[in-house]
Amino acid sequence: MKVPDLLGKGAELSPDSTALVDTLSGREFDYATASERAGRAARYLSEGLGVRPGDRVAVLSGNRVELMELLFACGRLGALLVPLNWRLSADELAGIMADCTPTVLISDDTHAEKALRLDGNAVRFGADYERALAEADPIWGPTEWPDEKDPWYLLYTSGTTGRPKGVIQTYGMAVVNHLNIGVAIGLTSADTTLNVLPMFHTGGINLYTMPTLIVRGTAIIQHEFDAALALRLLSERATVFFGVPTVYQMLYDHPDFATTDLSRVRSWSSGGASMPVPLLHKLAEKGVVVRQGMGMTETGPTIFLIDEAHALSKAGSVGKPQAFTEVKLVDRNGDPADEGEMLVRGPGVTPGYWNQPEATRAAFTEDGWLRTGDVARRDEDGYYTIVDRVKDMYISGGENVYPAEVEKVLLTHPAVAEAAVVGVPDDRWGEVGKAYLVVRAGMTVDADEIRAFCKERLAGYKVPKHVEVIEALPRNATGKVLKDRLRVVTWSEEFTVTQKDFDRFAALSGDDNPIHVDPEYAKTTRFGGTVAHGMLIFTLIRAAVRRHHPGAELTEQFLKFPAPTPAGERVTITARESAAGPDRITCDITVTRTDGTTVCEAVTTIRRPAAGGDREQEDA
Repeated sequence: MKVPDLLGKGAELSPDSTALVDTLSGREFDYATASERAGRAARYLSEGLGVRPGDRVAVLSGNRVELMELLFACGRLGALLVPLNWRLSADELAGIMADCTPTVLISDDTHAEKALRLDGNAVRFGADYERALAEADPIWGPTEWPDEKDPWYLLYTSGTTGRPKGVIQTYGMAVVNHLNIGVAIGLTSADTTLNVLPMFHTGGINLYTMPTLIVRGTAIIQHEFDAALALRLLSERATVFFGVPTVYQMLYDHPDFATTDLSRVRSWSSGGASMPVPLLHKLAEKGVVVRQGMGMTETGPTIFLIDEAHALSKAGSVGKPQAFTEVKLVDRNGDPADEGEMLVRGPGVTPGYWNQPEATRAAFTEDGWLRTGDVARRDEDGYYTIVDRVKDMYISGGENVYPAEVEKVLLTHPAVAEAAVVGVPDDRWGEVGKAYLVVRAGMTVDADEIRAFCKERLAGYKVPKHVEVIEALPRNATGKVLKDRLRVVTWSEEFTVTQKDFDRFAALSGDDNPIHVDPEYAKTTRFGGTVAHGMLIFTLIRAAVRRHHPGAELTEQFLKFPAPTPAGERVTITARESAAGPDRITCDITVTRTDGTTVCEAVTTIRRPAAGGDREQEDA
């Protein structure tokens, strides 16, 4: 399949319709003007800056309409745009520059100093850029339409070894993503979308700026996220919105949220990380029903999106695979499973990583399935839930963080002998880093010192928020660090307590208090019926914990029962686990009724089996 110049088609079919809105400058461009500017930019790149087909054009800038016009300018030249992550340090960006070897680097004023460190000939947006465009004759389109498999732009993600990987984005991927997400939300030329995500991120370009331009709608590009401005634009202009959970939390927390009329927005969706279920319900009270989805830079990005009818009833699920995506789950042996690593295949999947054939081969199975590194579960209705990650990577504020990269920096600190980094839950960012350190004999460190040390060498979102010094890292018999014993893990289970459970517990325990076993008597009490014995609830908690930790010993228990549990009530156990030592886990547990009332709060220490057991052998 050949892919036309999509912006040029918009200019041909809807020249006077508004294409792009820039909140930084206040400028608005119709399709005719946007296409003309892209053509002038193409001429400037080609004749003014020496860009040829196949060359890379790097951009270090906050969000602005120029990034989209340069993307289409590159398309007309057969060049590749490389939007750079401005959050990275100069040293980190130097690695990306060395990998993609751009012909030219363009920056905004904010990042000009960093750009000049990377390339002494860096070009800057502003008066000179605008003058160059004004003097250039437009290139109206490519010599011939590119093939769907041809690369169009590169989006860099961090690698587990510290080497960044440029994910190739093809023309076909842009079209397929529109078919996967644009069709799913019913995107049309009447829609106005608001992008608040950075445009070096797949979400910033593909959710929903590019699909909007394909259908000839209006795409508003917010320079940087500002909750007050976003709420105003959502109230006055936007009809479709995509955000990561952190963005939704910031919108909800803003004082203007409660009083802002958001009824104009007909479609809300989220991805990048799992949306907290309580937040989903809080937003829904305002009429903001958010559809959770899931994707990757490598998949263009859309893989999943939940249908609006089940956005709340299936809260926590990412929905079902979209039209042009094939998904399967496999166990450790590669056999099909209802829970296992998620593999993806389809025309929206990247052909690989720029200039890294080994990384590309490692990412795919022999028969062409992309290994996502995510563990997912499929329920009886065909809805998928992401439950874990095969690898150690975690997502903080929508950005991927690879612990190995952070650990490498930590180990350069003179006082650090060993380091392990894991992702832990965070109310604002979804996940943040926690560093466990073993310090050298006779030396000390504190958390502020470690964070400052990392901030000089890493992007801010990679800096561990939490730092803990421990005597030794938990390891298996082969010396591998057992990160599952360091991570903060959350899990939940549901069960229904019945009168039969109450009677059986009374018979086993010898406690036949009528409030538990005599329904007629219990009706006369303030409870209005029988309620569970507290130790019955804790027995069920212990059973759930042991299902997650076979062979573990539970010690040092603390219990509190703020409210009763009536017979017939369906309750949810929610557990939050964190490391208490090489062999011990602290488990904070809350048991709630269906109406949200807390019926039990428990803290218990889990003592894991000694290293060298079955799990360690399996890990080895």
